[in-house]
Amino acid sequence: MRRRVCRLPGIVAATVVLTCLFCGAAQARQGAAHNEAQREQWQKVEEIFTAMAVTPGAAVADVGAGDGFFTSRLSRAVGAQGRVTAVDIGADALRRLRSRVANEGLLNVAVVDGAPGDPRLPAGSLDAALIVNAYHEMAEHQAMLANIRTALKPAGRLVIVEPITASRRDARRDEQTRNHEIAVAFVLEEVRAAGFTQVAVHDPFTTRPNGHGEEWMLVVTPGSSPDDATAGAAAGAARAFSSTNEGWKAPELRITVAEFKRLDAGGDVLVLDVRDPQSYRQGHLPGAVLMTPEELSTTEGIAKLKGETRQIVAYCS
Repeated sequence: MRRRVCRLPGIVAATVVLTCLFCGAAQARQGAAHNEAQREQWQKVEEIFTAMAVTPGAAVADVGAGDGFFTSRLSRAVGAQGRVTAVDIGADALRRLRSRVANEGLLNVAVVDGAPGDPRLPAGSLDAALIVNAYHEMAEHQAMLANIRTALKPAGRLVIVEPITASRRDARRDEQTRNHEIAVAFVLEEVRAAGFTQVAVHDPFTTRPNGHGEEWMLVVTPGSSPDDATAGAAAGAARAFSSTNEGWKAPELRITVAEFKRLDAGGDVLVLDVRDPQSYRQGHLPGAVLMTPEELSTTEGIAKLKGETRQIVAYCS
């Protein structure tokens, strides 16, 4: 049987093609809006903004902004008097960002073409910075952290939110990042090395839908210097292990045995035995240094740890 082909006049054909294109674009926008509405239900945007201490008029940065999910919402949160800098690398990511900013009329947003280790943000310009599901992609993460720290005001905050699946929590860092995720233990080491001071860790923070694992949230501020950050951590350890409180039970202060073994094997940890001298003499971990809570509470005790670049791990049993 012969097929019959209808030839449309040029103008009519063009109209049909344009109509199909417009319908396709509209469907794509509707699909994107639906996906973002679903993400709103599990991403806990308001809690992230609370952790950032976002207020109207604030200057914030969305580093690794991607399609602009958080950029758009930060724009509304800081208001007309605020400022949002959306940072990403790569032509496609930047094109998508600029398109969204233009389409939504986000007049308080500036899109910045960053570098792998530099978000290219002015020093002392930010009240807060946010990295969501992008830190694990940063090959030059220490340079990036150093530059973000420089860009933050002294009381500013950096909030990092990343995914991790239960089966890979104790895996090597490179194995995790190959699977586009990272455990908070690695990032804690790295932000401390960059001179940040920990404010809070929430692990887990939220659960991704369809069995795609959990996300954690880390909140840090710039320490006045890496040395001061180390001293502050030591003072915190002293308070945590004091016999007069149970602060040592705080989950953000504890690490797993597997995490400790990995740190110890790499020589990246200073182990403090915070028990009494008699217990220490009866037996202690190889290489552990005796330092009682009372000694840690003194200026002299903290001075012994000033300048220490390794992560400090204390045990009391």
